Amino acid sequence: MTFNEWIQNRWRPITAIVYLVICVFDFMVFPVLWSFFLYFTQAADTSIGWDPLTLKGAGMFHLSLVLFWASVHIQGGKRRSEDWIIMIQNMNLPREDLIHQ
Repeated sequence: MTFNEWIQNRWRPITAIVYLVICVFDFMVFPVLWSFFLYFTQAADTSIGWDPLTLKGAGMFHLSLVLFWASVHIQGGKRRSEDWIIMIQNMNLPREDLIHQ
């Protein structure tokens, strides 16, 4: 399998993993590191909390990725329903048999 085929087949899980890593770092890892930084540098104002980078700009980062994933799954659902219709049509059953099953 070439690199292009690999990317083409696995781009959805890759984007999900990248989004998960970004969220984990922005909401879990960086706030802890920021607290350690403030503690060890003995900053005068320790009330400065971590401001998540992905929530700046009204959270457009999360909104855009959620809308992207929704469109991907809606499109995938349409594709699957078309596959079901083709499969049922290839069964050569009369419509009454499909209704009573």
